[in-house]
Amino acid sequence: MIPVKRYYLSLFMRRLPYFLLVASVISGIGITLATVLPSTFTSAAQITIEGSQIPDKLAGPTVSTPAIEQLQIFQQRLLTRPNVLAIAKKLNVLKGQADMSADEIVKAMLDRTSITSTSGRDQATIMTISFDARTAQLAAGVVNEYLTLILQDDARVRTNQAGQTLDFFNQQVAQLSAALDALNAKILAFKHENADSLPENLQYMRNQQQLMQAQLNQNDRDTAASVTQKNRLLELFSSVGHTDGGDVRSPEKRQLDTLKEQLSAALAIYSAANPRVKLIQAQVDQMQKVVDAQTPPPPPGGAAAGGPKSLMDIQLSDVQTQLDNLSGQRADIIARQKVLEAEIAKVPANALALDALQRDYDSLQGQYNAAVANQAQANTGEKIATLSRGERITVIEQPAVPTDPVKPRRVLIAGGGIGMGLLAGFGLVLLMEVFNKTIRRPVDLVNRLGITPIATIPYLRTRREVYRRSAIRSLVILLVLALVPAIILAINAYYMPLDLLGQQLMDKFGIRG
Repeated sequence: MIPVKRYYLSLFMRRLPYFLLVASVISGIGITLATVLPSTFTSAAQITIEGSQIPDKLAGPTVSTPAIEQLQIFQQRLLTRPNVLAIAKKLNVLKGQADMSADEIVKAMLDRTSITSTSGRDQATIMTISFDARTAQLAAGVVNEYLTLILQDDARVRTNQAGQTLDFFNQQVAQLSAALDALNAKILAFKHENADSLPENLQYMRNQQQLMQAQLNQNDRDTAASVTQKNRLLELFSSVGHTDGGDVRSPEKRQLDTLKEQLSAALAIYSAANPRVKLIQAQVDQMQKVVDAQTPPPPPGGAAAGGPKSLMDIQLSDVQTQLDNLSGQRADIIARQKVLEAEIAKVPANALALDALQRDYDSLQGQYNAAVANQAQANTGEKIATLSRGERITVIEQPAVPTDPVKPRRVLIAGGGIGMGLLAGFGLVLLMEVFNKTIRRPVDLVNRLGITPIATIPYLRTRREVYRRSAIRSLVILLVLALVPAIILAINAYYMPLDLLGQQLMDKFGIRG
């Protein structure tokens, strides 16, 4: 009986052509791919957000976006369709680009572009931009174009934002200034229209009201005194019965008589040119004018019309004139009191209106002051952005021209192809034996038919059959080994580059390289 190891070895040797066929095909594919796949070069650059060169305490920046957000925004702006197409067209990045559609170019460019960001607590945010190309110069050239676009976009965005911020606050300051002027004019017009009933004049009006009341009280006292004087004159006339009794002269008349007596006495002693005499004479002349003014003119027609008035009539006429004047003064005081009271009554309403206007003015003034401060800060921020003294993107590592390709990893691909070929060959042999139910050993007769053979004679092939079978197997293996690389090379040369074909297949099955 054949040993088990020898039996399985014989089975493997019998299936060796199939094993070699599968292993050769797959290994050939792997080796061919490792040989014909084009080299891919990767160039990378690193950028970060550099802090402001001017301390924030001295001048705060106008643009204040977190670094990670700024880099994400620049990434989205960088990989837009127009930018990617412009770079691909400028550098002729892709192989066979003339025959590709715009969508295919954009997709291929994005697939070859890699952008990653690293950040952490108390760490700078760094963005790495890399690109895979068929040549080292193309890889470095595309990354350089990316950096140029990012730096230009950074300068443009910061300048535009700073300029727009300054324009906004300039407009706000102008609007608030115009509003303040209009409100100030409104307050002045209101004060002009209500000049007599403003809250700041209330104390003055109160004082005027008290003064008018005091004048009214004095008028009442003067009127009472004049009435008393008139009543006394009438009582005197009633009791005496004539007007020439008693000294009923006016004070001015009595003073005039006294001065005349002094003048007569002085002339008896001094001459008319004496200064004392002249002084007394001047006083007499002045007092004579006062007395003449108090004496009413004679009635028309002279003494015949009514005759000369008595001293009593003259005094009563003076008292009555005084009473009439006091009555007119009282009416004028009362009229002015009513006007003043009406103005005082308007003060509370005017005070409320002025307070409302003043509150609006103070609010606008506060907004204006804040806007002016913001305008100054925006102006400083605009200058900082224009001079690139604030936060900005800085290139940490410039893209370099790589010396060695990063892929394909030819040794790994070839080794993987050979390994997969060997595994596939062993798998095929195993499956063929598992599904093969033919009887090949005496033990199979015992196990399947329950027959114990006396002896077994194997099938013996002739030498010619053996040579022919070996030749056919060898020829098939050689043909396969020759055709597989030829087919792969033909596909790469006449149908589609293997790297693009592999990328399309990976995309079709949802595999990301």
